Amino acid sequence: PLEATQYGIQFLDGFDDHTVADFYINTFSSNSNVVLKEGSTIYLSDLILSHLSKTEKEKIFLCKFNLKVYNEVYNNKLLLNASRRKNIYNWKRKKILPLDLYEALIRRDKRVSEYFKKSKVKYLRHGGGSKLIPNALKIDKNLLGLLGYYTAEGHSDKGLNRRNRVYFSFGSHESFLIRDCIFKIKKIFGINPSINIPHSTAKQVIITSSIVCLTFKKLFKCGRISKEKRVPELVWICEDKLKRIYLKSYLLGDGSIDKKWSRNSATTASISLQQDLCFLCGTLGL
Repeated sequence: PLEATQYGIQFLDGFDDHTVADFYINTFSSNSNVVLKEGSTIYLSDLILSHLSKTEKEKIFLCKFNLKVYNEVYNNKLLLNASRRKNIYNWKRKKILPLDLYEALIRRDKRVSEYFKKSKVKYLRHGGGSKLIPNALKIDKNLLGLLGYYTAEGHSDKGLNRRNRVYFSFGSHESFLIRDCIFKIKKIFGINPSINIPHSTAKQVIITSSIVCLTFKKLFKCGRISKEKRVPELVWICEDKLKRIYLKSYLLGDGSIDKKWSRNSATTASISLQQDLCFLCGTLGL
């Protein structure tokens, strides 16, 4: 029922059942029975913490939150070292809070996170402005669809350098996919992506944002380039309807349909993605 090689995989009508290993969902929950349904909400400030270095936590800031939280900050300022405590007044004046301090506060009292439910997140760096994205991300067809497009057509810059871009590369004839990708980016992150035309047969949809770039790398773990691609960890704990949306978007980007044999096929350079897609199809009974 399955044909698979390192550089190609075909999904046929029949498929043996597989059990997805628990390690796929460790990022999002220690409870393997958790299932995210459409309309659920995840918070970047909570989920991305375990994947960041100390320096990254100091450079990511929450903003547009309830400033009453600074009562907690002043009561717990000894959680920071002396050099960091000097910045508390400036953070309050600018109405921002670094992620390392947020982490220290919620370790003391998880109820503090309620102050940040409607907040924004940004990566602060010198020499330029920083785009804000919502701290709360809704689990819906837009997010799963965008992850599917990224798995098929995406890549990102290597480090948090001056560019910090996430790219979606389409054929110039794929106007529907381009429009849909742009719509999803605006809906999820509130960012207007740019369009690049590297040559006459290709178009790229580009997000220039350090925090979005970091989210794809550290939280979703989609892979930076084609040989590193994986099914994003988030997908494994979504309900089947959302898994199918992800898979459909992936196949729209990298797949083809053989109507004569009712068969979908896709090609990947990533052995890990090949294995992930086999597991995913197995969970869906494909």
